[in-house]
Amino acid sequence: MSETPETTPEPPIADVAAGPLDAAWRELVTQWSDPAAHKSFVVLAAQVDALPEAARRYREAKAQGETVVVDGYRVPGSGESRREIAERGLQLVLAQALARFESGPRAEPRSKAGVFLPVAALMMLFGLSFSIANLTRNPALVSLPSLAVQALIVALIPWQRLQRR
Repeated sequence: MSETPETTPEPPIADVAAGPLDAAWRELVTQWSDPAAHKSFVVLAAQVDALPEAARRYREAKAQGETVVVDGYRVPGSGESRREIAERGLQLVLAQALARFESGPRAEPRSKAGVFLPVAALMMLFGLSFSIANLTRNPALVSLPSLAVQALIVALIPWQRLQRR
């Protein structure tokens, strides 16, 4: 009996049309020990938003025993070297995912001054209204419509423009 060759079997016809990641994986397993092939596979996976799929394939290659077939492709090499190379591939996927995560748009951190300044202005305005109403004995200054107008005035002030950057 002859042993199973280390060559990559052809995928079923349904898998050929599955996408560019499958073709890249087929190419990768023929050059399993070449770091450049792993880098190009991970870059392609990032471009087609398939980093989780790439990580899944590397995890399967790492976890399998001596005969490794991932998505219909035989991964060459001995068990230990295959696991080491698959671990490096997982690290490449993780690095690519982190790079994409860090390069995304960042929200500006909200400062406490952004909330504090309008609230302080509103409290000062209410305090001033209560003081003037008490001195002049005019309850209209502290009526609900008057306080609502004061709150509206404070809300319409563009506070972000007044803050230092």
